[in-house]
Amino acid sequence: MRRVRIVLNSLIVTALCFFPISLFAGVEIPQGKSGSDYVKEAKRNVQGISVKEAKEIYDRDKTTVFIDVRPYIEYAKYGYIFRRLDLPAGKLIFDIRFRIPHKDTPIITYAKKGKSAAISAARLVQMGYTNVRYMEGGILTWRRAGYAIMYSSLVGTIDMPRGKTPEEFLKEAEAFAGEGITPLEAKKRMDTDSNIVILDVATRREYAIIGVKIPGSIVTSYGEIVFTDFMKKIAPDANIPIITTCTTGKRGLQIAKVLKEMGYKNVTYIRGGLEAWRKAGLPLERYEPARERKIKPVNLFQIEPPQGKTGKDFGNEAKRNVQGVSVEEAKRKFDNKEVVFVDVRRRSEYKGGFIEGSLDMSLGRLIFDARGRISNKNIPIITYCEKGMRGAIAGSYLVQMGYTNVRYMEGGISAWKKAGYPVVMSPYYSKIDLPRGKTPEEFLKEAETFAGEGITPLEAKKRMDTDSNIVILDVSTRIEHTLLGKIEGSLLLEKGRVPFNIKKKVHDARTPIIVVCSTGKRSLLTAKVLKEMGYKNVTYIRGGLEAWRKAGLPTASYVKGEEAL
Repeated sequence: MRRVRIVLNSLIVTALCFFPISLFAGVEIPQGKSGSDYVKEAKRNVQGISVKEAKEIYDRDKTTVFIDVRPYIEYAKYGYIFRRLDLPAGKLIFDIRFRIPHKDTPIITYAKKGKSAAISAARLVQMGYTNVRYMEGGILTWRRAGYAIMYSSLVGTIDMPRGKTPEEFLKEAEAFAGEGITPLEAKKRMDTDSNIVILDVATRREYAIIGVKIPGSIVTSYGEIVFTDFMKKIAPDANIPIITTCTTGKRGLQIAKVLKEMGYKNVTYIRGGLEAWRKAGLPLERYEPARERKIKPVNLFQIEPPQGKTGKDFGNEAKRNVQGVSVEEAKRKFDNKEVVFVDVRRRSEYKGGFIEGSLDMSLGRLIFDARGRISNKNIPIITYCEKGMRGAIAGSYLVQMGYTNVRYMEGGISAWKKAGYPVVMSPYYSKIDLPRGKTPEEFLKEAETFAGEGITPLEAKKRMDTDSNIVILDVSTRIEHTLLGKIEGSLLLEKGRVPFNIKKKVHDARTPIIVVCSTGKRSLLTAKVLKEMGYKNVTYIRGGLEAWRKAGLPTASYVKGEEAL
């Protein structure tokens, strides 16, 4: 019924274009800001450049990051630029510091025509990025100018892999590593045993943004633990008590399993990670990169070295699941633009260069991020690392997840460079110098003062059941809808498109609107926009679709194309 009502709303708007307003005296048109107003505001704060100038920069300066802020599904229809960062406008302020952690990185945003690109660029300026511009005319003008455009029947389409999910990887790890411990139990153990080693496998980018960590924890990574002598230095004995953690607990669980496979006998992890630690009100220490590797001495009378798997064992296991490709074959595919390269190294390793156009997905985050960034299981993929082993493990993970065309590059980027093949050298990619402007939390706080505190999922469901006129506006991405589902009958309109399209869908300023997204953050920002546009009865679901599902409320599957209704 809600879908039918949305279609009828659109028909009424069309009718308004041809008949006198007096015929629809009951309709109150929103009188606030328009999409054009938002664009004009943005252009006062950020500079635009022509597609000609953008193309000149693209050709001569590979350190400049072109950010495509369009909905992913537009890639298939209008094409895309080869060397780009995919970051839809609605998710920009939340993800950008993780993807571009240096404030001075040269950035050019682009969209279909340029409007969303201008707004996105202005947001980046507000956040403190110092070298941001947007491309006037967008991808359509770039294409009309005859500049190279990539097209693929796979990129821009959604066909999720049907293999092992992140939840299944975690369940498997839990069966091996146990159920973990609470933050309070971890703190108790730390206070009573001076030999405990706290290993944190969150990225340095995450901690630079968060600013704090668990006292005494050592920030490290999967690759360092498995493939270097790091563990021999900090935990030479198999019986040393080890507690692993990360920001949410998921990667902490994964690495606890790995350590047990390596032969460590006394390993556990903190359920919920740093987030749970902070919620418990436990002490924190400031994250300082210069001090993070301080290794305390271990007091042991005798040493029992771990006797489990080695890095080579993990690599050889992976190679039984995924096929390697030589650097020569990888280079041929690169030249023909036949494949997506996935760099699974830590960002600090990028100082030696990276392959142009590759996606950055560190090995520790791969299983959690892959489906959100590579949403078609048939896209050809080549994973790579420094020397090849982590690339093989990453390739094996992707095969287990259900990706059908995966290879890893033998010898890694070291072999690529040894063969004389080109890499991009950038002073920005391997260093962290975060922007010091407005944070996502400050954007949200500002929005909440304007849009209110929102409502719970149960309150939203109650309103939906008692008012058939309510519009549920879902501003998540199509990839999220495919993975998580949606609320039955909701209007699907990505956040970045709301200022330009909402009046075509919801024509009356008094229409009750409940906004939702996957987590509740974008819906809060959108609720603020809708109120600024003149809609009078707007709220949002706190916690978004995740909270809706946790409350046991029903969801429906996403059907391709229904956002056009």
